[in-house]
Amino acid sequence: MFFKTKFQIANPSPDCRSDFVEVDLDRLNLPDTVKIETLALYRLGEYDRKDPVPFQVDNVAGPDRKKQIMVFYCQHANAGADDYSRGSASFQLEESDQSSDASTQPSPDVLGRGATNLRLEYHYSSRVSGGHTDSVTTPTLVPGRDGDIAGIWLKNGLIEAYVRLNRLPNDPPDISYTGSSTTIQIPEAPANLLNFAVGLKNNSPARWGQLTDLSFPPPPWCRDHQKVSLEDKDYSLISSNVGPLRATCTLRSSELSFLYADVRTPDKATLEIPCHLYRVFSVYPWQEVPYYTEDIFVLSNEGLTLSFRPHFRSCMEYVDCHGGLSRLEHIPDYFSIRQYFYPLHYLYGFAADAHSRGIRADGNTIRWRLTYGHNIKCTHLFMKFDQAHFDPLNAIGHYCWYKQLLKPMRLQQQPTWPVWSGSCGAR
Repeated sequence: MFFKTKFQIANPSPDCRSDFVEVDLDRLNLPDTVKIETLALYRLGEYDRKDPVPFQVDNVAGPDRKKQIMVFYCQHANAGADDYSRGSASFQLEESDQSSDASTQPSPDVLGRGATNLRLEYHYSSRVSGGHTDSVTTPTLVPGRDGDIAGIWLKNGLIEAYVRLNRLPNDPPDISYTGSSTTIQIPEAPANLLNFAVGLKNNSPARWGQLTDLSFPPPPWCRDHQKVSLEDKDYSLISSNVGPLRATCTLRSSELSFLYADVRTPDKATLEIPCHLYRVFSVYPWQEVPYYTEDIFVLSNEGLTLSFRPHFRSCMEYVDCHGGLSRLEHIPDYFSIRQYFYPLHYLYGFAADAHSRGIRADGNTIRWRLTYGHNIKCTHLFMKFDQAHFDPLNAIGHYCWYKQLLKPMRLQQQPTWPVWSGSCGAR
């Protein structure tokens, strides 16, 4: 008996829309015995028409299939309901007795520019005599290589982002680069290198989207949140994939821990919960503006998701964060830092599906935190445009916030609130 399931994708926008869709395969009840290589995805149409759809599956929590995400591109989905209660496109995922065409590249006319430019490059660093480092950048992951992965390049033809994983011997003692983007290149920008100094040489204080701390809920006997510093934590690469629809990699922090009161015991014994922070970075082939996405979650050693609150920091060169901060108070989920040198716009923008709180700008540094959540998705936007009337809030608000975070296309679901028919009562 082969696996087969039908599902609906909902478009919450008021207009017809095409966009990338992410589906957790647990939501489709995929058995563990089914091999990904034997799956095929089809778009269902009128008169039993089935059109094959390219897709890829990423094991974002590692190779043990704890969290499998299927990504595909949904074209021309009709307008649906704002609460995802009405399906806009029908699909069928099924198992066959032969290898599927999941690895088939979508045609460039579908995904636009950058469809063939998805890449991951690994920056290796190994200690040699004299305390120096031997650094090599390679587009493929070399198994068993003697040395640690110091950083990863994510490239899609529109943006090239370098993310640091751990410290290097020649890092300044007063600057931590781990878990941040240190170099951003935008090939089409007038000035290509965003931070004016090569991040691989560690001679620049610039770093973006760095997670500095995690807060966990307080135990019952304490009012203060439990805060764990990440600046001394290294990251390891546990998963990476370059498929037809995105380039993605997952970084896992070294072990963290916090206290928890076990209410199941009579004396409410205190337990220490060991866990790891996971950060999934992705770039897609078709993007209107240069950004990368980040999914953040915390898993215990037993594989359970934990509630947490992340704290961020970004440092920029030659930019007054306080004077260039732009945000809307009634939509506190995104903001931008802009410095304007005619005709050049210098910009960093951030958006999340959790509220951004406590935004503080001090010189060229900005700090903020998000509200508690189990799985938080963010977008990091970088831009240098020589347009006199460029609107950064629209770029962040529409492309990086509305389409990716507030109203992404996803599985159809039942309404959150009861649906009442007829009048509410006699008058």
